[in-house]
Amino acid sequence: MRAELVFATIALVLSLVSITTTLVFTLRQIRTTSILASNAAILEVEKLLGDVPSALKFHGIQEDDLRQADITPREFAYLLTSLTGGAIYHRTVRKTNDDPFEEGSYRYIMCSQPSTQRAWPLIRRMMGEHIFRTKMDKTINLMTRSKTVNNIAS
Repeated sequence: MRAELVFATIALVLSLVSITTTLVFTLRQIRTTSILASNAAILEVEKLLGDVPSALKFHGIQEDDLRQADITPREFAYLLTSLTGGAIYHRTVRKTNDDPFEEGSYRYIMCSQPSTQRAWPLIRRMMGEHIFRTKMDKTINLMTRSKTVNNIAS
């Protein structure tokens, strides 16, 4: 009788552990799915800004700001969506330091472009505090600082 009680207790404990583990993983999966759906929706809305540039006013950006940066609404929407995708990746997958992007990397090359540098202050307004924004700031500051030094040396 004693062995049956021990086995029954072990079975009960294992069942409770299994139920708890399943519940924890299910809640994590629901959270992950919600985050992915939310991020996908944000990216879709940002793409629309190319067709509805007046909606930028909800982010404190006027169409004249785009003209001054010499960037079209579609270009802005493309760059914003690309950078938001990068921010999502860094927020969810790649917990890295906030050093500038590595020379020759996709983001480094993107940051080296004058059009990206002109658009960044506008896009920056739309991004919250995050390691990706800091990396972008540092990379673009590095680029513009080296450009200034090269101009002075010339």
